[in-house]
Amino acid sequence: MPTEDELLNNAKEQAEQEYRIPAGRYAGRVLGIGIGTKFTEDKEVGPRCLRFFVEKKIRPKEAIPDRLRIDREYRGVRTDVVETGRLVSFQARPGSSIGLTQAPDKPELPPNVDPARTATLGAIVRIGDDFYVLGSNHAMAVNGRATGARILFRPPDRFVNDPNDFVLANITNYVRLRQPGPNHVDCALARIEREHIGRVNARFPQQIVTSAVGIDPTLGMKVIRVDDAEEPSGAIVSDNYKPRFDFSFGGYDFEKLILIEGDKDQQPFARFGDSGSVIAGFDNDSGKFRATALVMGGARRKLEKLEDGSWKYKFYTVACPFNTAIAELQKTLPKTLLPGDSKIELVFDLPHPEEASTAAHTELT
Repeated sequence: MPTEDELLNNAKEQAEQEYRIPAGRYAGRVLGIGIGTKFTEDKEVGPRCLRFFVEKKIRPKEAIPDRLRIDREYRGVRTDVVETGRLVSFQARPGSSIGLTQAPDKPELPPNVDPARTATLGAIVRIGDDFYVLGSNHAMAVNGRATGARILFRPPDRFVNDPNDFVLANITNYVRLRQPGPNHVDCALARIEREHIGRVNARFPQQIVTSAVGIDPTLGMKVIRVDDAEEPSGAIVSDNYKPRFDFSFGGYDFEKLILIEGDKDQQPFARFGDSGSVIAGFDNDSGKFRATALVMGGARRKLEKLEDGSWKYKFYTVACPFNTAIAELQKTLPKTLLPGDSKIELVFDLPHPEEASTAAHTELT
């Protein structure tokens, strides 16, 4: 006699195959499948079940194509259809941590790159003797449109009068998003020039992450988003999410992403400007958090109207797996690099600015 866990996991595997269709704007398309408690009107009403995540519930049910319709039970287990709301990318919020400025030899950014876009510095990685900012492709490299441009730190408590005083790195590598997809990651690199090493601190806030080795996301994993001012937490509710993102440069289909549900009502796990943030997953074996994903975007849906006239929302965040992002970025490195110099490694310490300057002088001479 199979256990409850076996029944649910078997049903999940079968459902992921049965409801797998090409990504795109299909009414009622299942975006992800997870296992969790059944909710009705955001209230826990039953035991664990198979959870089907959709952008929007279609009514009447008869309007949904037969092959996409979800019954109350699926292969002997109860089901729950969860509406996430329309997905948007986190591309702009005033005062977010990093932004773009033109390349040193250009008078301005390309005309198809918004100079007001903001994102988040995800982490610092090392390739050979060089250090790079790891972040989001759509918000940092703009799918190649901003290659060669520079990223700068945007302090939350003052204006940037001279961008040159806050420049960190030059955008060099990115994993191209393609049409048609599916795509699997949203990531880019920007090389930190040696004279700017002193403007960067590679350590994670509160030392949330201290291991250079990432951890693969799993269903139900407890996660926190790395942030300099807060520590939002949540859990992975789908580990094979298949959304379509509409970026400023076009729409792109994805698969094998993760969907995160925040722990706190009315507080999103991630906000506009958080694209590129590292999400740390709890490793039960070590009892510590390790890098597991990079924020891409999110969605929200209305639950109920409150007495003060405002609405109560449920928030979702979409992210790409960290280890997959690193593996795909390594494919963008020059093939002339020696094997030891082509490894992308997460780091927590940088050389002292004087040491970096000495190294640069030695190389030049």
